Amino acid sequence: MKIGSVNYLINEGFENVWRNKIMAFASFCVLLVSILLVGFSFLFAININGIIGDIEDKNEIAVYLGDIDSNNEFVPADYADIAIIEGQLLNMDNIESITFYSKEQAFLDMKNQLRSNGEDNVDVLFSEIENENPLPDAYRVKLTDVNKMSQTVANISALPHVYKVNSPNTFANVLVELRKIVTFISIGVMAAMTLISLVIISNSAKVSVYARRNEINIMKYVGATNAFIRLPFFVEGLVIGLLAGFSASVITWFTYDYIISAISNEQTVLLIIQNGLVPFESIAFPVAIAYVAIGALIGSMGTALSVRKHLDV
Repeated sequence: MKIGSVNYLINEGFENVWRNKIMAFASFCVLLVSILLVGFSFLFAININGIIGDIEDKNEIAVYLGDIDSNNEFVPADYADIAIIEGQLLNMDNIESITFYSKEQAFLDMKNQLRSNGEDNVDVLFSEIENENPLPDAYRVKLTDVNKMSQTVANISALPHVYKVNSPNTFANVLVELRKIVTFISIGVMAAMTLISLVIISNSAKVSVYARRNEINIMKYVGATNAFIRLPFFVEGLVIGLLAGFSASVITWFTYDYIISAISNEQTVLLIIQNGLVPFESIAFPVAIAYVAIGALIGSMGTALSVRKHLDV
C-alpha cells in the first residue's frame, strides 16, 4: 500500500470519528467506564494490600527477660544475660530488628499512661516501689515475615533467661488470611471486569460497524482490499481508545485524590491506614500509560475485528 494511500486512510479514520460522532461517543463512554472499573479494582487491591502490609510491619513481639527461681519467684536478668540474649536474637532468622526496652523506661511509661488517664497522685502511689522496680527488662522484636511468627516465637521462648514472650499470633494469622482473601477477590474482580468490558466493547464496536455495513460492502465490490477497508476503522478505534484512556487517567487522578482527602479528614481512620495508602503521584505515570495502552489496544482491535464478518461479500 502506498504512503499516500495510508495517509488518506488515516485521515479517513480521524474523520470517521466526527462523521459518526454519536456511535463514537457511545464507544468512548463504554470504553471509559470499562477502563475505570478495571483501574479502580486494581487501585483498591494495591491499597488494601498496602494497608495490611503496613499493619503487619507494626506487629512486634515483646520478649521479657528473667528467670523463675526454685522458690517460684521472678529473678530479673543481669546485664551479662541481656547481652547474650541480644546476640542470640540478632542471629535468628525472620528477625528484622530488635529494640531494648528497659524496666526503668517501662516503669516511667506506666506512670505517664496513668497520668494521661486522669489518675491523681501517681508519684505518691508508686513512691514505695520506686527503688524496687518489679517490671522486667524486655526486647521489642520486629519480624521480617509474620507468616512465620508462631515458629519464631517458639524459637525465642526456648532461649535461656527468656521469662515470657507476648505476641499477637491470632491477629497475625487474621492478617495473613485477610491478605489472601483480598488478593483472591481482587484478581477475580479485575478478571471479571476485564471480561465484561471486552464483551461490552466488542458489542458496541459491532453496532458501530453494522451501521456502516453498506459502506463496507460498496468498498469491497469496487475492489478495495481488506486492509484498505480495515485501516480507517482501526484508526477510528485507536483514536477513541486513546481519548478514553487519557480521560480515564484524569478522572482517576482527581477521584483518587478526593477520596484520599476525604479519608484524611477522619483522623482515627487515617492513623490506622495512612502509611499503607499508595500516593497516586507514585503510580500516576504507569497507570496513565496502562490506561492509554489498554484503551488504544481494545478500541483499535475491537473495531477492526468487528469489520471482519462484513468483508466476506
